[in-house]
Amino acid sequence: MKNKTILEQIYYREIKPMEEVAGTSKEYVELQEEVRGKRAKFVDALNQSPKFTKFFNEMEELQALCDDMYSYDCFAYGFKLGASLLSEISIDFQTNIMRD
Repeated sequence: MKNKTILEQIYYREIKPMEEVAGTSKEYVELQEEVRGKRAKFVDALNQSPKFTKFFNEMEELQALCDDMYSYDCFAYGFKLGASLLSEISIDFQTNIMRD
């Protein structure tokens, strides 16, 4: 079986940047651990009031949707920048190198 091109992998939804890219720097991992710890303490305190627990859960779901949208926008912008850069390089190559 031949290796699929990146284009084929994107088309067949085998590449999922949202699931595959994760912060791995020491600072990011430490910050995530701190956030998880504080969130757990906060949820424990919220459990005293079901009304606030429901509100917090709804708010977290909305924030997750916003984070997904923002991540997509960042990905799309980076992709467009990369494609534009390749286009500029190609035009420059054709204009300056191929002319000689």
